[in-house]
Amino acid sequence: MDALERLTLEDAAAPSLLALTHVHRYQVAAEICAGMRVLDLCCGSGYGTQILGQTAASVTGVDLHAPSIERARATFNEVDSISFEVADALEYLQRDLAEHFDAIVLLEGLEHLPDAKKVIEMLRSHAEAGASMFISIPNEGSFPEDNRFHVTEFEYEDAIAICEGLDGARVLGQSHAEGSLIGDLDAVELGPVQAHLAMAERADAQNFNHYLVLANFGEAKISASSSMQLSVAPNFHRYMLELESENRTLWRTNLRLARARLGVADSAAAAALKRIDELDQPQPRVAREALKPIPSMTRLGGRVVLNLLPHAVTVVLMDLRARRRARLRRVEDRRLRLERSGLPPEGKK
Repeated sequence: MDALERLTLEDAAAPSLLALTHVHRYQVAAEICAGMRVLDLCCGSGYGTQILGQTAASVTGVDLHAPSIERARATFNEVDSISFEVADALEYLQRDLAEHFDAIVLLEGLEHLPDAKKVIEMLRSHAEAGASMFISIPNEGSFPEDNRFHVTEFEYEDAIAICEGLDGARVLGQSHAEGSLIGDLDAVELGPVQAHLAMAERADAQNFNHYLVLANFGEAKISASSSMQLSVAPNFHRYMLELESENRTLWRTNLRLARARLGVADSAAAAALKRIDELDQPQPRVAREALKPIPSMTRLGGRVVLNLLPHAVTVVLMDLRARRRARLRRVEDRRLRLERSGLPPEGKK
């Protein structure tokens, strides 16, 4: 999947893990920003501004990308509590915001900004003046991402550094596999459902996918939050099917390399390659429908055999070749010893 600079409204509504993790962050922010006047910085297409607007007193979404702001205005123009403005993030933070906003939300935007260090300084100055702060950054130390839109890379230590000197500031970690889990790194009480998930992740705080930095939210309790979608299972299955397809390609490549290395006389490898190629050919519709369902264990066994067969054939053939070379060396060594001793070769008098 190509790197994205921002999620469109369609991307955010898609049944994907990418959308789920972005939306989940905004849902947690909306929970603790309830009743506040919120600045949604780097709001992109405005899907998160709309989520914040469900609980906040008012929300202003700000982004430098004019086409995204125009579409956000057109899409959410009937919601009185939210508004949008085209502006540079750093320039906007240099304004006097205290009279207009109680909280600043900046989710997955810092890494895109050309002067992230200065933006962090401005965010800290607003937090020191009493504004609540909710920002998120990707952990590119443990999970590097090839994203040409990321100007700055952040790690666990960077998230901790943002909190330094801010009263009540803390870092949450977000992990995702088939869903999304946001949990306190200090491991406060967890619900029974999330407990086993969080226990696995807390062992190493540097292994979270994203970090969420919070400041000035008082006694807001966010011990753990999880989000799942029914579409996650099909997405996972589709991913596994893609892996199986790539694995079959790898099998064929291994067999071709083995045949090139061991020679055309290695009929076992050639036969296995031919059989896999035949299996990959589309079957006639009638023939496919006539096939009886194969029990799952049988299919599993077949996959294991197909996976191991090329490697087994290669190992056997290489072993046979090695034995043949060793036998030829022994014969040659015996012949040389006989020549040196002056005795006639074996079989001659």
